[in-house]
Order: sequence, then structure tokens, then C-alpha cells
Amino acid sequence: DVEDVYSAGQGFVQVMRISSASKFPAEDLEPSGENGARCGAVIGATAWGLSNKRLAEVADLLVVDEAGQVPVSRLPAMGRCLAKRSRGGVVLLGDQMQLANPSEGVHPGDGGDSCLEYLLQDQPVISRDYGFFLPVSFRLHPELCQVVSALAYQRQLTSHKSTLRRRLVLADTEIVKREAGVQIVPVPHLGNLQESDEEALTVAQIVRELCDNRAVQFDDSGERRQLTLNDIVIVTPFNQQRLKLEDELGPGARIGTVDLFQGQEAAVVIVSLARSGDASGILDEGGVDELEMLGSGAGGGGRGTQFVLDLRRLNVAISRAQCLAMVVMSPGLAQGVANSVPQMRTLSFACKLLEFSGADGGKQLP
Repeated sequence: DVEDVYSAGQGFVQVMRISSASKFPAEDLEPSGENGARCGAVIGATAWGLSNKRLAEVADLLVVDEAGQVPVSRLPAMGRCLAKRSRGGVVLLGDQMQLANPSEGVHPGDGGDSCLEYLLQDQPVISRDYGFFLPVSFRLHPELCQVVSALAYQRQLTSHKSTLRRRLVLADTEIVKREAGVQIVPVPHLGNLQESDEEALTVAQIVRELCDNRAVQFDDSGERRQLTLNDIVIVTPFNQQRLKLEDELGPGARIGTVDLFQGQEAAVVIVSLARSGDASGILDEGGVDELEMLGSGAGGGGRGTQFVLDLRRLNVAISRAQCLAMVVMSPGLAQGVANSVPQMRTLSFACKLLEFSGADGGKQLP
């Protein structure tokens, strides 16, 4: 317990939450213990809060949480809080293979990169020269972890032995074929940009199979129970598809974009990609293609195939699952002509997903 650690020391640690507008006397940052000895303060603040001039040169150590979503351009401003005598420096915590930092503008050079992106330069796993990679997942079943590790972490992520007890037991299911891991469900459709009736109906059938007394879950304790709607998270890249899924499944379903579910988990995750592919056969760079311009209000808003198949967003979606992740997608996403290296990576990723989508539920990545 943190409080036990605090009480074991000479004095105490003061915890403060500060905003950019906070006003406080300087002596608040120099608390004393019972014997008058100087002790420390733990200060929690946003990047803007750390710009408070009263915090200049008061800290011995700066810890940046979710550093994969903090632009590197903000780090110098936050670093003003470090004392010149400090030897602690800066500690970056996070995962650059999950959601990127939100950006509302275009920055020159590497200014728009997150702190971790700038440090690692597209390397999915940090080297020992720079820091520590935490290689054990306490959420993912081993079969699920194998896929996530191969796709995003150079096969260096493993699962804790306790996750072996997390699995599903299926009975008479037509679509759901795997009890753990990742299953791809190909659903052919044409002309869809941000919503798909075909995928919505397929997702609804999957949910019925899982919740209609045809699937049970074993949890960490080994206890067996029926799956409920609350045990399933449904993720889609587009709000149009979210609304369509809500119409099919009702208000009790956990449906949203990947941003909503970051940090959450469920026994089963269903991902509906909704997009058919690129009408021209030429993979878009995330801009608006010809079909979208003819879509009468259905434009992609810059969210094309590369957005739908973004590795980091799919990594977040799939890794919300404890037992099983199911990706409902059009095979057309793996078809097209690439004109750049990023486009080639997108097509390769789509093909890799479809490679393990056989009728038996799919093979795992080699």
C-alpha cells in the first residue's frame, strides 16, 4: 500500500494537483517531516499545469504518463519544472504502439511526434539502451497474445500463466469458431465508406451466438458462467457504423470507437471495420477518394483505408479482449494498388489478417 510506504519513511509525502492557473505559496512545495527534515512533494499536473511559473525548477524528477500521446514539442515546456541540480531527469511511460497523440495542426519536422515516437523512431519495442519493455500481459489469453505480439511487438510480448484460465466454451455456434485468440470474419460488400449493413447484421448474429446460452466463459478463478452483453465490447472506426450497430443491438451494448475503450477490457471484442475498400483500386493516403466525393454527405473526412487499417488503432481494439477478438471486415480492404511504402504496409497488413481467416476459425500468425 502506498500509504504504508509513505509512513515507513522519516516524514511524509505531500500530494498536490495543480493546474496552469493554480495559486499556492512556494513553501507548500517544501513540506517538513516530524523532525523538521525536508521531505518531498508529488505533484500531478497536465502539460499546461507544469507550465505554471511557480513550478519552475522545483522538481527532481519528471514522470510523463501516456508519453505516446504527448507531443515532443511540449516536453521542453514541461521540463522547466526540473531543478538545475536535478539528477533524476525525465521518465517516459507509455506505449507508442497504441493510439497516437491527438493533433489539430501540422508541425514542421518531428514536432508533431509524440515523446516516444521521437525517441524510438518507429521501433515497436524499446531497446535496453533506452529503457525497459514490460514483456508480460496480465490480460491477454496466450493465443490472443501471440497475435498481438506478432503484429505489434516483434514477438516479444508474452502472457502471464494466469490468463490460461480465461477461455470460452462454445456450443452450436455458426460464426464464432474460436474459443480464444483472434478470428477474422470476412464479409463481402461493395461501395461502403463508413457504414455497412452487412457487417452490422453479422455483428448482431455474433452477439446473439455468444449471449444466447451458446457460450460460457471461464474467468481467472476457473468459475464458469454465461456470457452477457456486458462481456462484449464492439469497436468500429466510424460513428456512422456505431449508430447502425446501436440500432441493431439496442442501448445495452458497449459500442464505440477505439478512443472510447482505451484502458478498458472485456472477455470478447468484436471489431467492425465497415469500409469496403477503395473504389478506384488505388489505395488512398487517408484523403477523400472519388467514391467519397460522390457520396453526398458520406465523405470520409480524411479517414480512408489507411485509417481503418492503422496498426496502432487495431492493436488497441484487439488488445481490449481477454479471451477472443473477432474482426469483421471486407476482403476488398486487401485489394488495390499501392503507390507508396505506407500504402504497401497497409495492404500487407490487410493480407496478413485475411491469411488466418479460414473456415475453421483461422490459423494463428506463424
